[in-house]
Amino acid sequence: RGVFDLTGSSIRSDRPIGVLGFHMKTTMPNLLSEVGGRQHLVEMLPPVSAWGKTHAAIEFTRRDSKGPGAGDVFRLVASEPNTRWSVRYYHRATKQLLGQSGGILLKAGDVADISQVSAPAQLTQGFSVWEAEKPVLLMQYACSWTWDRNSNLDPFMVLVPPTDRMVHSSEFVCSGNARFTEHLASLIIEADASSLSYEDDLESITLDGIPLWNHPHALIPALKFSRVTENLHFVVVRLADPDGRHVLRSNDRVRL
Repeated sequence: RGVFDLTGSSIRSDRPIGVLGFHMKTTMPNLLSEVGGRQHLVEMLPPVSAWGKTHAAIEFTRRDSKGPGAGDVFRLVASEPNTRWSVRYYHRATKQLLGQSGGILLKAGDVADISQVSAPAQLTQGFSVWEAEKPVLLMQYACSWTWDRNSNLDPFMVLVPPTDRMVHSSEFVCSGNARFTEHLASLIIEADASSLSYEDDLESITLDGIPLWNHPHALIPALKFSRVTENLHFVVVRLADPDGRHVLRSNDRVRL
């Protein structure tokens, strides 16, 4: 456990390829002493040219937590030597700064795990902003059910795209497998709070044609009250009818 890891490997080719990062079956955090909740983790990895210096993430919504664990695990990978990085994370409702940390990755391919611990603890949670002097890759992991006795996240991982790769619109599809009974869309949104059109910009965002700012299935706090730092906002929406294709739209002054 935690020994054979190809993260940070350099892969080159003379023709276009795709690369999947995966672990066949693991507890998360990987070093968690109470083994339980082991799943297949997999994500398509972007080329190094698509890595970025600033990322924002929102803690996965956990239902009815009963244990001491809180927050998510993150993994950060450097693309260049001597990469300094930092993270600040804020309470989702009060916007209070909960913690901050950082470090330096000495070689290209070096990894920072935040945090690989053996027992439930308070990890990075709420709304987090990640900054680095050089481009990095950031992955976010939901913890196993033994982390907080919560079975709805058990576990999985998602790529956190850099903020300079945000878009004006997007489409996504949820699994139609009946074993997945709840679907949540966690969205990071960039809108200029100093703009005269700020309110209109936020109101322009729709999910499947329904305005996101007052969406009936949005979790508290809603979009207009979720600006945490700079121009970054977040919203979490429960999809009442998850099957099929979902469409996000906004005007050209807002990015998702």
